[in-house]
Amino acid sequence: MVTSMRPAQAFDDADRFVAESALKRHYGRIVRVELAEAEIRPEQELPDVVCVPICYWSEQGVEYVVFKLAEDRLRSWFVYPSGEQIIVEREFDDIDDCVTVTLRVQAAHAAGDGDGSPDALPPGRATH
Repeated sequence: MVTSMRPAQAFDDADRFVAESALKRHYGRIVRVELAEAEIRPEQELPDVVCVPICYWSEQGVEYVVFKLAEDRLRSWFVYPSGEQIIVEREFDDIDDCVTVTLRVQAAHAAGDGDGSPDALPPGRATH
């Protein structure tokens, strides 16, 4: 069942620019970010599904998604071609931080560095 939660405003071109800038810092080139909406269940223990704005991109075989749960409330995850999904266990209030930490978590996970949790990553850690 889809419930009504106060809808977050859609991501806009300024959000896309910030996300693409973070990706350019990480990869050294432009990576296109797409904007859309998705139905998600924000609380795993509840059956309610909500429609939220998302931004997503794909790079090096990994699919990334940033969900806007509310204004200044972002979550992210990424999925490998094998279907393994990794949820970044932190909420963000800034899209630049969300994208940057998500990329760091993915790099740490791919390298086998600990659990890849955002709290385990030192500030300024190299992302590639």
